[in-house]
Amino acid sequence: MNRKREEVLVSVVVPIYKVEQYLKKCVDSIIKQTYKNIEVILVDDGSPDNCGKICDEYAQKDKRIKVIHKENGGLSEARNFGLDKAKGEYICFIDSDDFVSCEYVEKLLIAALINHSDIAACNFKYIDEDGKISVRKEKEDKVYTSSEAIKDIFTLDQNTEIMVWNKLYKRTLFTDNHIKYPVGKIHEDNFTTYKLYDKANSVALISDKLYYYLQRENSIMATFNKKRFDVLIAVDEIKEYFKDRKEFEEEVSCNELLVYLSLINNMIKTHYDGKEQLEVVDKIKNNKNVFFKNKLIPLQKKLMVVLLLTNLNLYSKLFLLLKK
Repeated sequence: MNRKREEVLVSVVVPIYKVEQYLKKCVDSIIKQTYKNIEVILVDDGSPDNCGKICDEYAQKDKRIKVIHKENGGLSEARNFGLDKAKGEYICFIDSDDFVSCEYVEKLLIAALINHSDIAACNFKYIDEDGKISVRKEKEDKVYTSSEAIKDIFTLDQNTEIMVWNKLYKRTLFTDNHIKYPVGKIHEDNFTTYKLYDKANSVALISDKLYYYLQRENSIMATFNKKRFDVLIAVDEIKEYFKDRKEFEEEVSCNELLVYLSLINNMIKTHYDGKEQLEVVDKIKNNKNVFFKNKLIPLQKKLMVVLLLTNLNLYSKLFLLLKK
């Protein structure tokens, strides 16, 4: 590049709702970034606590901070609002109960620029409300082609991860391709990441653990309710999106089964026994021959399918036993 790296503006979008006790730690981690040329867009999504006031106080202290106050519309709508207001060449999204390393923006931007990648992704750490930190797995630096990145998030490895928040994106991936987060849905990552990967030239993964994801006991993803079935809509949309692209056939099928099994396991874990449980079992049953022939699906998962379809009660008891 002819210009200096410091000339690249990065937009950091933070959707905010009912996170008063976590918000300051999140925003502090952003304004302390070693990379200074950022704009921070705090989207107060109609939060009923003091989040809006906290946002305004930060905006008074740091001219890089912009605050949007809006009626509550959910996480996806808040991200979309921030995206519409963003002016940066690159953009990232940070959840307001999480926080990031001071080098989060700088290292992701360097990875994107050096590798000429439209997306850069990093490793991350989980942290619980007692402060205990864990890492799911170690990663290695690697540059994925668009096709490789799509296959990565549809299979068991998921090195780059499907989540929104561990990535830096070229903003034009969203604007030029009319990609938005699905308003009113959860599992919004499942609806969007594959589209962004499909439009990107490459995805640069770095091994650095730069994002701290807070695991809250009362969060949407830690409990089970019917909104979790939104992911089934995402599965159908993925199948439709790739229906004429045979090179992704096995990966799309693998993703489908992994989503079904994850849903079943979460229902069992939370003792949810609504009719949807049997509906998901039927989806697995109707596609079992495709799943069994799929070379990307590990033998362990195929054996799980056999047991699940043979005796759901036994499968449930064994699953709960193994969880203990």
